[in-house]
Order: sequence, then C-alpha cells, then structure tokens
Amino acid sequence: MNDVSLGLGEFAQSVSGPPWILGARGCPLDSPENTVSSLALALDAGLDGFAYDVRSCASGEPVLMADERLERTTDGSGLLFDCTLPGLSELDAGAWFSKRHAGVSVPLVDEVLEHFSGEQGEAIHFMRLHSTGNLPEVLACAGERPRRFPLRIASRSREVCLQVRDAGFNSVLVGSEADLDSFRFVRDERIAGFATTIGGWHAEAGNSTWTCERWGLDVDLPEDLLTACRLPLFGFTTREAARALAVRAAGKLAPGMERWPLRVPVLPVEPGGIEGVRSKKSGEWAGSWEPRLALENPFLFPVHVKLGLRVRRGAFEIEGLPLELELAAGEACVVPTRVVGGSWSPGGDPVVLAIFTWNAGAGRRAGQLLVEAPLIRVRSIALDAISRRLVLLRENPQDVDASLIVRRHGSSLLVSIENAGELEDPHIIVRVGDHTVRAGQGLRVALPQHIGGEGVAFSCGIEGWLNRKGRRIRSLRRWAGGLPQDADTGEPGRILAV
Repeated sequence: MNDVSLGLGEFAQSVSGPPWILGARGCPLDSPENTVSSLALALDAGLDGFAYDVRSCASGEPVLMADERLERTTDGSGLLFDCTLPGLSELDAGAWFSKRHAGVSVPLVDEVLEHFSGEQGEAIHFMRLHSTGNLPEVLACAGERPRRFPLRIASRSREVCLQVRDAGFNSVLVGSEADLDSFRFVRDERIAGFATTIGGWHAEAGNSTWTCERWGLDVDLPEDLLTACRLPLFGFTTREAARALAVRAAGKLAPGMERWPLRVPVLPVEPGGIEGVRSKKSGEWAGSWEPRLALENPFLFPVHVKLGLRVRRGAFEIEGLPLELELAAGEACVVPTRVVGGSWSPGGDPVVLAIFTWNAGAGRRAGQLLVEAPLIRVRSIALDAISRRLVLLRENPQDVDASLIVRRHGSSLLVSIENAGELEDPHIIVRVGDHTVRAGQGLRVALPQHIGGEGVAFSCGIEGWLNRKGRRIRSLRRWAGGLPQDADTGEPGRILAV
C-alpha cells in the first residue's frame, strides 16, 4: 500500500470544484517547495492550481521563496535580500530535499508565469507576497502576458491589496482571523477575497454576508479539509494533494457526511521516556501506543475496505494491520492496533490508509477512493508559575544536550535559554497558536485568555550556528514539532490548562 495513486483512482481526480484545491508551494512533500517541478507536480496530481511565496532578491527581481533566509531551501546562506540574481542563480534549491532534485534553481516569478501560460494556462495561481516593495515588479511580470490563467495576488498589507485591485488584478487580503474589521475592509474596498486558516474562519465562515471569495490556508488534516469543503470555501491551499482530492470527492458522493470516515487518536509522546523505545533505530521522537481506529462507511451502498499503514519517516512496527473487511451502508467498526517506533525528528507522521472500493449500482459507477488519516505524535505540558526545564530533542545521535526554562506568569509565557548545547550565537524561537516570535536569550509571549480542553498549540526551540570543520551551519534545536512553521515539521505541542 505504498503507492498512493492506487487508492486515489480516477474518481477523486474527476470531481471538480468549488472548492478549488491548490498545492501549497506545489507538492512540497514530494518535491522541493516553490520550484517549477513542484508546481507542475501539483497539476499532475490533479489539483486545480498552486500557491507560491514571492520575495525579492537584492537586485529587485521577484522570486519564489518562503523564507527571508536562504539556508533552509538552498545551499546558500544569509538573507535573500542581500543576494543578487546572478548569485541566486548559482544556488542549488533541490539537493536539500533529495539527491535526485540536485541542481534545481530558485525560479523567478517571470519564469513561472511563462512556464504555465501555455497548455496549463487554466491553472489557478495564488501568489503570496511577503514584502511590499516588490509589487511594481510583480504587477509588471503579470501584466506582460495575456490573462490566460486565473491569478490571485495575496498579501497581509491592505495597501498592497488596494494597489493590486487598482491595477486590475484580483487581490486577496490575508489575515489571522475572519474578524469584523477585515469583513468591512474587503466589502467596502471591493477586494476580491479574504484568506485565513480554518481556525481563523471560526463562526464567521458561516456568515452569508461574506460575498467575496473565501480562501483557506494550509489545510492539511482530514477534519479541517472536510470543514473547508462543507462551509464551503471558494478554495484552499494544501500540502496533502491526494488527501484533499479524496475529501472533496467523498463530500460530493456523501453530501450529508459530518465527519471523516477514518478517525485515529493523537499519539502522546515523551521523547526518551519509554523504556526500550529510545534507540539508534527509532530515534527520540518515539513511543509505544495502542490506537483504536474508528472506521465507518458514509455511503448508501456497501464497500470493501483495505486497511494499511504508510510510513513517511522513521521506523514503525504495527500489529493489527494490514486488514480487509466489508462494511454495509452506514456500518461502523473499531479496529484495535499496536504501534511501536518513531523517528529522530518531528514530522512525517505515519498515515493509516483505507482504500474504499465499491461496485456499480443504480445511478453510480464502480470506483475506489483513498481515505487516510495521520497518526499524529504530540507532546504536551501543563505550565504554571513554577519554572520547568524543557529538554530539547536530539535529532541525531551526535547532538549534545540543550534546554530551555519556561514558566507561566499571568497571561504570559516566559522563556529563557538554560543550555544552548553546541549552538553559537543562540536565540529563542517560540510558537503559540499560529504566531511565531523570536528573541535573544529571553522572551515573553502572550498566551490566550482561555485555554480549552485540547490546549493551545505550542513549540519552542533554540536557533543558532554549528561549527563543522570550519563551516558555520545554521541549526535549530526543538522541543516539539511545528517549527519552523512553514516546513513539514509535524504537529506543534500543546500547552494544557492547569
């Protein structure tokens, strides 16, 4: 069951939007993000288009890159804004992902618009501008070509949105949540759309007075994808192409479906805290669990189901799978399993796969659909006024111990470096909810006024430099997943109510 296309089939790809599904930075789980090959792969997977990040290099040309710095997605170092186009063209933007992608370059916006303006001209382009100074260059690139493709230019800057609108393009305001102030702005200024996360839409998403396009950002989890399709949103971006297409197709086949037909529990993890699990084979982000898989048939006809596990990273052993069973219309069951193993780094959680197959019947063709759900590993902590030591992960056997000190002070979280390990010029990085902040040796971060039963997303770590054979390498030590927020780094931890 390693071939995802086996379960995807023609059915999921044949169901069209809305909602329109765009590959976030292309297909970043299968190809280096924000490259021409990754964008093309999103279209090959059957998506309706792609979203990509735009920043400017030192010589002013707009290029595709999510980060301010070069280290994560190229073999260069330093700030993108300090690198001229000739210097940027010499960098490798693919070797960090895999050897077979070595030699891939950082693309210009102009190159992307040119490449996808032919036979693939119907693909939706969703540009996310991360700076305001490059707007004239971006508009010039877009204006040089006939409008052969749907284009959205998105920004957190309201001034940029107004300029995009005045230039005759569809502008999208990006916000932390769909609040009343944002609603009034897009309505009064005739902005084409508003974009936020699924959590950011909350109750406002059901407000029929939002007459603009409603976009969801980085929608990856099955229940969130189902919410995006049920609201419905005009479109959303995702890193999980096959999963998103399957959710949209399942929603069309079973319009009354209120929950995803395959549900799995969260796997709590305490690195190195389970006897016999911490090893060179499994790594520190490991554990032993007995998840019970809830499976049901949401359709009005019987299905045959094949269950299995796909390992994305690390080493896992599972008891109870693979398994095949028959489910009558509306029938549900529970499948007990046992999972042991893990990985050195967060992210790449194992995925439970269920291939639903059905025969032709009255008013329907025979088909199959891939239904999947990740076994998400999450670390949690309850914080109060007492200082706690957070030991950071050793993400390879050579890492030395590093730690932070955290405590809660009223509505704030205080974080300081206790031991930076081998990192030079260290500074703190903390994520609370969807916001990430950085500081030097100490940091104060605001917490939500109310922390519910599921807690609030949280992760922290230390950024710095490693000195390896005379070369300084940028490095990050983490307490949990979710950092850096833009990469495939797993689910963030949780701060729980005391």
